[in-house]
Amino acid sequence: MADKGAEGTTIFSPLLLTPVTLARASIIEPFKVVPTEDETFVNPTIKEKLRADFGLVLDDLPADYNAETIDAFFSSIRAKVSPRSSWGIERRVFLGTFSFSKINDVQ
Repeated sequence: MADKGAEGTTIFSPLLLTPVTLARASIIEPFKVVPTEDETFVNPTIKEKLRADFGLVLDDLPADYNAETIDAFFSSIRAKVSPRSSWGIERRVFLGTFSFSKINDVQ
């Protein structure tokens, strides 16, 4: 999710988080990004921020999510933020370090 913040800066926040690991078959093989056994989930921090500060309620992904339900998820959020002209949804993938143990405490 993107928001034009103060002074024209753009603020990006991930909406979905997918726990992954880097793995390789041997030391001569390249690393690959591999999903862990944990499920993809809605970012609880941005979910709570949007609810508390702006009254926007984000739906959770269904347990049996697929490409269609993820498309519907983004369409739903796009419709909810459309009245805010400086807000938008961009479908991007970023690899970052998140403390999933702390996220589990929040959930």
